[in-house]
Amino acid sequence: MTDLTTLEPDLIEELTFHDSRDKSNLSSHTHPMDSAISGILDNLEAAIGFLSIYYTLILIVVGVICNSLAIAVLSRKAFKGTSMALYFRFLSLMDLAAILTGLTRFFQISAFGFDVRNNEDSCRVNFWIMNVFLFSSSYTLIAVTTERVLSIIKPHKVRIICSTKRINHIIAGIFVCMAIINTPIFYILGTLEETDPITNLTTVRYCTVIVHRDKIRFIFWWYESLMFAFIPCSILIVFNAIILKGIIDSRRKMKKMTASATNNVPVKSENTDEKKEKQGDQKNKISSLTVTLLSINMTFIICNFPICVYQVTPMLLNDWQVTRVSIIMVHFFLMLMYTNNALNFLLYCITGSKFRTELVAMISEVFVKIIGK
Repeated sequence: MTDLTTLEPDLIEELTFHDSRDKSNLSSHTHPMDSAISGILDNLEAAIGFLSIYYTLILIVVGVICNSLAIAVLSRKAFKGTSMALYFRFLSLMDLAAILTGLTRFFQISAFGFDVRNNEDSCRVNFWIMNVFLFSSSYTLIAVTTERVLSIIKPHKVRIICSTKRINHIIAGIFVCMAIINTPIFYILGTLEETDPITNLTTVRYCTVIVHRDKIRFIFWWYESLMFAFIPCSILIVFNAIILKGIIDSRRKMKKMTASATNNVPVKSENTDEKKEKQGDQKNKISSLTVTLLSINMTFIICNFPICVYQVTPMLLNDWQVTRVSIIMVHFFLMLMYTNNALNFLLYCITGSKFRTELVAMISEVFVKIIGK
């Protein structure tokens, strides 16, 4: 088995505690540490090692169950034809697929020291599939947030622009585009063997950049970080600000209209009361959907931005040295990233009143059928 110190962090998921690699030589590559700092690192390694197995296992179980429930609820008649339900259903499907292809691999490495990327074919296929799912999830969020921005900028045309048929085409387009732009993986990743001319020891690196290594590695990991998080996060931050500004402006207008109506003392009628009630219900629905979307966007930024910053840091500093701290950090950031894929269902439940109602109704129907049998 390859010594951990010989691995480069150009592929963040290659680093793991539970693979019987020798970490005894790691100190020779780092600055001397006093016993107190070394003790802290020992405790952190033990804690991260524990979480890498048991927290990851919990995430897999919770993520599979919750995303499956989200898909089922968002497929009910109450959500039929609604644009955000279509986007969120596809988002849940991508999150579920990311958990099954990426998080399960992380768990297998941590718990059993087994990696499905143990040869070139499995490496390329698994990496490509996982990237397609993760990238599709990112750009689905951009698509649904764009629609919400359009509803603020062009409220009367948004239904025409964002029809159900067009949304289905957008979703299909996102998936196909993500599949195409990740195809270089089949060419640039593979197994690399390097022999040290001094020690005559051969180092084997699995699932790493093998063509024009220095140049392609730099380009590839910047491209990965930009496409997966930096660009989506930047767009989502700007769009969230536009949405929040739209909400604030809308509330100010409503206050002015209310104040004007109070001063004019209009004659009340049943028709006007009914219109106000309908407008209030529609406003509450829009507000609920907007809160859900903003919550999902902020969670995505918080959970995914750190791992990409970590990934490009060695290139910015021109320092590819593996340390105990870097190993602890990569495990923590990976768990944080996959937490996002399991968390959206809870955000739907917390912020979406209609989602909660349909979830309870669906569970009740299941129980009735079971009891009826």
